[in-house]
Amino acid sequence: ALPDLSAQYERRRNPRVKVETLLTAITKDGQKLTGYCRDLSRDGSSALIWGELSVGQEICLAFRTLGDKEVIMIPAIVRSSVASRYGFEFTVSDPVELESLLVKTCRAFAMDS
Repeated sequence: ALPDLSAQYERRRNPRVKVETLLTAITKDGQKLTGYCRDLSRDGSSALIWGELSVGQEICLAFRTLGDKEVIMIPAIVRSSVASRYGFEFTVSDPVELESLLVKTCRAFAMDS
């Protein structure tokens, strides 16, 4: 029998939306690591990152639209790491500001499609 994976998804506070775009993880010391975003939610994102980050590390995620027309910056913390796949939790304290950044990000991606 196959394992029941529904519990894994039910424990998320917010659903994740499939989003595929380039991004850059920028560390506090200014190091820029290129990556590829896989999904996005109100709480965070997951991405493949070419470079090493540490769980607990504070970074800024720079989401880039196609052709680099726009860059949307969202501060985050690294919550999980498996090989090159990282899970990030957004650290924007103002829910209205976070909502605005996420709506702007999703609109930018929708216009690229």
